[in-house]
Order: sequence, then C-alpha cells, then structure tokens
Amino acid sequence: CSGVFFHAVVLNFIVRMIISLFLWDCALGLV
Repeated sequence: CSGVFFHAVVLNFIVRMIISLFLWDCALGLV
C-alpha cells in the first residue's frame, strides 16, 4: 500500500503549491 502513501504526499504537495500560488497572486494583486 505504499502507492496510497505516495499519492497522499503528492496530493499534499500539489495542494500546498496551489495555495501558495493563490496567496502569492493575491499579494501581487494588493500591490
């Protein structure tokens, strides 16, 4: 079941990237 753990890590990484990109976009929008 290592595939499930790997999928969870990849999913978590993608979610963090999307959130950070969204926050960065909002920060640039404020400036």
